[in-house]
Order: sequence, then structure tokens, then C-alpha cells
Amino acid sequence: MVYNLVLVESSHLSRFFFLLTATIIFFSVKGLLNKLLAVTLNDNKLIPEFVYSSFVISQTFGIFLFPCLILAEWSRLNPVVFLSMASVILIASQIFKWYRGVVFGLIEHKVGLLQIFVYFCALEILPPLVMVKFIIETF
Repeated sequence: MVYNLVLVESSHLSRFFFLLTATIIFFSVKGLLNKLLAVTLNDNKLIPEFVYSSFVISQTFGIFLFPCLILAEWSRLNPVVFLSMASVILIASQIFKWYRGVVFGLIEHKVGLLQIFVYFCALEILPPLVMVKFIIETF
């Protein structure tokens, strides 16, 4: 670990399982909320298409992210360089997903701008912010 900010007293394995569990819970809740939104809007096509598109984008950017994280952990070079590259890749991935979601909703399916804004605030932006705030304050 580069900065030892989360679960400093714990072993590497317990840190890994904590972050894995938090990620699984986060994506499970997000998936359930997407299903609930699809049922509530009575639109069984729009939300699953957007979720699939988001999944494909995440997988594609993950191909570029993985080598950066491996090099940051096991390279003899300064890991901050690789972590910075990984941060840029994550930010680019998120911006591209949001852009694709807005284009997908506004142009392809004629969803209103207010509904898209509420969706992104509630399901795309708020959960990661809450999770980061929880981790920073708790550990």
C-alpha cells in the first residue's frame, strides 16, 4: 500500500476483503436501484441498455487500468506516477460513461434533462461520494 490510509492496523488480506465487500455491496445496491427504477418507470428497455453500455465501458477502461495498478504495486519506480495515470483513466472512464448516458437518454430515447440529472445525482454520483466519506471518516 502506498499511503496506508484505510485499515492501517489490519493485514493486507483483511483490507482486500473489506474493499471487495464494500465494492460488491455498492454494485449490488446500484443494480437493485436500477431494477427498481426500470420497474417504476415501466421501461424494461432503457435502463438495462444503459447498464449494459456502462458495464462495457467499465470493462474497456479496466483493460488500461489494470497494468497501471500492477506497475504501481510491483514496480521499483515511484508508484505515484502509476496511481496518477490510473486516476486519469478512472476519471476519463466516468466522464465517458456520463456523456454516453446523457446522449443515450436525451437523443436516443427522448428522456427529459431533469430525469437524467436526477438519475445521475442519485445513482452515479452520490453513492461513490458517500462511500468515500464513510471510509475517510471511519478509518
